[in-house]
Amino acid sequence: MDQIAVFDLGSSKVAAIAATFDESGEMKILATFESPSKGVKKGAIVDLEETQRAISACIRGLNDDLGESPTSVWITVGGSNIDSQMVRGMQPIVPNTRP
Repeated sequence: MDQIAVFDLGSSKVAAIAATFDESGEMKILATFESPSKGVKKGAIVDLEETQRAISACIRGLNDDLGESPTSVWITVGGSNIDSQMVRGMQPIVPNTRP
């Protein structure tokens, strides 16, 4: 069964939840985890290493509870200065043939 993980990057913590959906569409929460973080302020990452540490702690916590990695991940960030734009890009994937 597909498992999704949702990470909320907040100003005081990173919170994570893992869930799955049954045949009727009912959500079943499988695991939750949170880690304190000071890496995000008003929706902007101000300390990348601190944010990465908190996200990594949540990933480890969920994986420990689940026994495996989720198949999908969603990230949420809130703030009054959040903006988005549509961008199209392409990155070629080449096998690593270098020794």
